[in-house]
Amino acid sequence: MRSCSGLIDPRNGEMYYFRACVLDAMNRPVEAIEAAKKSIELAPYQRPSALAEMYSFAHQYDAALSDLRLRLEAQPNNTYLLFLQSDVWRRKGDYKEAVDAWQRMLVASGDPGTARQVRQAYENGGWRGFIRWQLHVREGQAKSSYVSPVELAGYHAQLGEREQTLALLEEGYRQRATDMRWIHQDPAYDFLNGDPHYRAILNRMGELAGSCRTGYFHATPHEFSNRIRSLPLPFAFGRRRNKGRINFAIGVNGP
Repeated sequence: MRSCSGLIDPRNGEMYYFRACVLDAMNRPVEAIEAAKKSIELAPYQRPSALAEMYSFAHQYDAALSDLRLRLEAQPNNTYLLFLQSDVWRRKGDYKEAVDAWQRMLVASGDPGTARQVRQAYENGGWRGFIRWQLHVREGQAKSSYVSPVELAGYHAQLGEREQTLALLEEGYRQRATDMRWIHQDPAYDFLNGDPHYRAILNRMGELAGSCRTGYFHATPHEFSNRIRSLPLPFAFGRRRNKGRINFAIGVNGP
């Protein structure tokens, strides 16, 4: 594998975070975690979520929650840390804790009214009621602004709705939606593991990702740092050098 050490300022925590994101997208979780640790060491308040993100994507949920508790002691109203905490609890299957963290995130963001709606949706319909509430809200927002089809697919997946999930994943692939690169890490899609259509989508994603071994992993740090927030940001592999973007050569000759 070609070394990328010469491409990173050893004092720049942000670039180590970006490196962690790239390694994670290339299914190299051990290296991604080490890069995230370096990012936290250099700039603990710049990307406080870095290490917990990589732990979560590696399915090390207890480690992610432990790190989040530590970060939240210093920044108890950090809305992204609370969002991530909710997502980790969801992935672990503790839905009550997930909803509680989501409510705290909304209160911290100055929206206690929506926090009450979340609690009511959960009390009335359990986890499925909460997911249906989220889906209803995001589908409404999609009428006037971009919402990633992969985000919507995730809600349908959590409801066990196979056809809707697969159709939205196909649309996500067609759009080259950034968050397609992480669907295989999300346990919400586990019920599709034996589905030939789903396996075909993953295979196509693998073929697309394989191109990074012959060129550059082409994206902005902002795109990667916001990937689980399902922002409408383009994602591509290539050799183009566009203003404001980074062509980040990493492991181009390695597995």
